[in-house]
Amino acid sequence: MSGENAYVLLAVEAESYVEHLQKYKLVDVGSPSWGRQHEMIEKLNMQAVLNASAQEDEYIKDFLISYNKTECLIYDLIVTEVWKQKIFKELVEMEFEPKTTFPIYMVLYHEATVINLLETTLFFRETCESAEDSVPDLIDYCYRKLTELVARSAETEDDDEDEEINKEVTSSTFTATNMEDLVKQEKTLNFEICIKAVSVLRYITDNLSSLPLSAVTRILNTHDIPILLVQLVESPPWTKTKDGKIYKFIDTKWQEVSRCRQFENNKD
Repeated sequence: MSGENAYVLLAVEAESYVEHLQKYKLVDVGSPSWGRQHEMIEKLNMQAVLNASAQEDEYIKDFLISYNKTECLIYDLIVTEVWKQKIFKELVEMEFEPKTTFPIYMVLYHEATVINLLETTLFFRETCESAEDSVPDLIDYCYRKLTELVARSAETEDDDEDEEINKEVTSSTFTATNMEDLVKQEKTLNFEICIKAVSVLRYITDNLSSLPLSAVTRILNTHDIPILLVQLVESPPWTKTKDGKIYKFIDTKWQEVSRCRQFENNKD
């Protein structure tokens, strides 16, 4: 990849995007201005991933810290989660069939975009510190996602769901045509979101010494998260056996473990 192709946003554009990030109330989710911010966050996420992959200057992280916007992203993440639980669930139950499902899907996909951006930037201690009083809220969020993973590990996934999980889904390649398709897409996205929540929690625990005492209390006393982690280690939802073969969820896809190892050996 050439240098000019490695940029979705120039630093000056990214700074402007970060500076203008704002909090939207639940009632404003899906509005035109909210949609514009979704596009901004999606581009920021893409650029942050590119910078991290290329081990370049991670200026997205620096701008989030400088403008104190990490807390804004956490707020956005939780508002989107509430929208899914309260609004989307109600739409499904009332068998609502919109003329186009893309606006609804964009909100569902937004949660994945935000947590991916947080996963990329919270790797750094200073980003965790910049979250300040929002860290307990993010821990609560991760706890809810870990609980979903534990519940999922006790379920038996059918082949159709596995096939859906293996499809790379983005807001630009969305093809769902009705609410039933949206429910399937939401389940696929939510599994990926839950996996990313594990990474986010890991970065938080890596930097507990720099975070408020309330973060430790939340992890150990309020939620007893170590117990949840033990359950995930004993029954990892990102690993499954099918037709005598072992698969792991790697890079948003189910991959056969033996093939992954063979590929690594060939590279050596």
